[in-house]
Amino acid sequence: MTDDGVRQLVKRLAAQANVRGKHNLHAFRHRAAQAWLDKGINAEVVAQALGHANVTVTLAIYGNQDDERVKKTVLEFELSPFDELA
Repeated sequence: MTDDGVRQLVKRLAAQANVRGKHNLHAFRHRAAQAWLDKGINAEVVAQALGHANVTVTLAIYGNQDDERVKKTVLEFELSPFDELA
């Protein structure tokens, strides 16, 4: 399959799935990485999945979380800075 063939396939599948915004492979890669971090997957695991040589690259790109995203993640995992770690 050619590069253009992959782009066309992604474009068609994104349209069928009603994906809004950018729908190129890099955008999907970015969304996946952000979703993994949002769900609490360790940054080192995400870095390895993305093929980053060092976790600092991953954290530099995806580590700047806005306050709402951090709040949502904390609430999802019911974490509190005042809870004792088990």
